[in-house]
Amino acid sequence: MAIQTVNFVKGTIGGVVFYEMSGGHFARSAPKKMTQSEATKKRSKNFGIASPAAAAIRRLLSPVLPFPKDQAMQRSFNGALINWLKQKNAEELSPGINLPFITGFSFNKKTAIGDRWKINITCNQVSADEVQIHIPAFNPAISIAAPASASTVECTFVAACCHLIDKNAASAREVSVAFPYHDSMVSHRLLSLPLTTLPGCLVVVAASMKFKSGLGIPDYRPEYLPSSVIGAWYTG
Repeated sequence: MAIQTVNFVKGTIGGVVFYEMSGGHFARSAPKKMTQSEATKKRSKNFGIASPAAAAIRRLLSPVLPFPKDQAMQRSFNGALINWLKQKNAEELSPGINLPFITGFSFNKKTAIGDRWKINITCNQVSADEVQIHIPAFNPAISIAAPASASTVECTFVAACCHLIDKNAASAREVSVAFPYHDSMVSHRLLSLPLTTLPGCLVVVAASMKFKSGLGIPDYRPEYLPSSVIGAWYTG
């Protein structure tokens, strides 16, 4: 900072600001203008899209989230959406399935659906108004890693849809099935969920498992509460 002694002026000249304060006259360098690169602008815009979209999806998936208030999980899911968007604006995204970073995301760091249920569950959108989930035939005693006390396995699926721009355009559908935990084959299941999806929507299908004893008492130990995204796609 410099002090003016003669020819007092006020204003900015050549990157120097002349001003008066407390009866004195001073000069200082003008602040530099910061310009954002296009990539930085996109990242900032995508963060503004991903964060509320992630919150909306989590709210819709609440029936399958074992610890919905877990802030570490919330940040991780936000990060998954941001990583998926990367350097593209939402308006530039193309339709896609098996979205990276989102598909397979686990809402419980202690365990995941793939850790507890060793089968290939598939889901897809068969029309603009219907999502299907296919559970192939399996033997629970072989395909499911359950606690010793388990007598029944309750599986819940939620299909959630959220428009990336209009967060009010969001909806979800839920279905649950239960399997006896025994050493014999269970026939395949085809679950149909009526879910209307519009262009520009992110669709996330998540599943959870709950193990119950013969008395119907659930096992609430974190390592036996898997919850994961089993499918995610963008309608474009």
